[in-house]
Amino acid sequence: MPYFVYRNNPDVEIEVLSEHADYKQAKKEVTRLRTDRSEEQPGDEFRMIFAEDVKSAKRVLRTRRNMQSPLQEWEEKIG
Repeated sequence: MPYFVYRNNPDVEIEVLSEHADYKQAKKEVTRLRTDRSEEQPGDEFRMIFAEDVKSAKRVLRTRRNMQSPLQEWEEKIG
């Protein structure tokens, strides 16, 4: 499965920038993009995801993750 590098901006659709077979290459590109990010577009996020294809990657990226820490989840359960 390839690594996809994408740009996410709250105002724009998720944009896949590139696809890499190697983790190190994908990580290097994400680091470069974050470093070179222009001040004009501070809302842009550059990330990498490991997925079967572009459609699967976008589906995962649109899914909200539970942002609670394990401790917070545990405290809710024992409530």
